[in-house]
Amino acid sequence: MTARCSVVIPAFNAARTLAETLDSVMRQSLPASEVIVVDDGSTDATADVARGFAGVQVISQTNAGPGPAQNAGVAAATGDVIAFLDADDLWTPVALAAQAAALARDPQADAAVGDMAEFVCASEPPEVAARFRPRLRQTGWVSGATMLRASALARVGAFAALGGGHWLDWMDRARLAGLGFVESGELVLMRRLHRNSLTMNENARKGRSLLLAARAAIQRRKPAGSAREEENGRDDATQN
Repeated sequence: MTARCSVVIPAFNAARTLAETLDSVMRQSLPASEVIVVDDGSTDATADVARGFAGVQVISQTNAGPGPAQNAGVAAATGDVIAFLDADDLWTPVALAAQAAALARDPQADAAVGDMAEFVCASEPPEVAARFRPRLRQTGWVSGATMLRASALARVGAFAALGGGHWLDWMDRARLAGLGFVESGELVLMRRLHRNSLTMNENARKGRSLLLAARAAIQRRKPAGSAREEENGRDDATQN
């Protein structure tokens, strides 16, 4: 029996790209069981665009970032497997089918990862488009190229509020928890490059959220005693 797949799309001020993203979901050769758009405090017409698609569930919340938005979508999901897609990216028509097939071939795997490629948004003027260097096709260790069993999500726990570093942080915890990943070998994700993307904003902030995710990963690997000593040292320094 084919697993029921829930699709979760966190969206913040994504009215310009969300319709194209949802179109790519609706054109899947293996239809999703449910599609959940989490409007993360948008000030544009993001929620209205999502509601224009029949069967799409819209959850609205105060802006909290992509991690908490994905948590809200997961909490509402009822599928056996969950796939995430950013509100400015696109799936190839075989994305869900390829990922589900990979999981079916390996019942011990907790997640399937497909390939991704990048493209520059057509709406960018030439002088802006020239700044981007789209990466060639490669294994997509990002949320939009990953399908997870719901049970695996429960084992690892919620996504952290770390801006663009939330997925890096979660994947690190997933590996420490012993989750098994299988590669589908199919191109599943087309990642849009544009000046308003979260990745670009993170770069403008010098990747602070990525540094926080890296720091959390280092802390997880320290012996419990040394972590406590470091925390106490920070407290002493503050008091002095």
